[in-house]
Amino acid sequence: MSVKPRFIISDLHLGEGRQSPLEDFSEEAAAQLVKFFGEASALGGVRMIINGDFIDFPQILLGTLSDPPQKYLGTTESESALKLQKAIAGHPEEFEAIKNFLAG
Repeated sequence: MSVKPRFIISDLHLGEGRQSPLEDFSEEAAAQLVKFFGEASALGGVRMIINGDFIDFPQILLGTLSDPPQKYLGTTESESALKLQKAIAGHPEEFEAIKNFLAG
């Protein structure tokens, strides 16, 4: 019985994308993540464990910092879904790499 390779990644803290002043996921980190998922796909049979803090929901704002916190720090299910959409839109290459990995 062969053991499938496993990779554990965590604490990437993807935000709203580089257009946001709160984003701290650099272009270099993005390129490395895309490359990593491509190389993991090429290995075949890899198990990927995303261990928390993949998306940094608190740094994705629904309003502006001049709004009261309850307006821009939304945590309801619908507000979180909107924040997820903003993260995906702000990191298209990274999410495309993950999609390709999952399809592989």
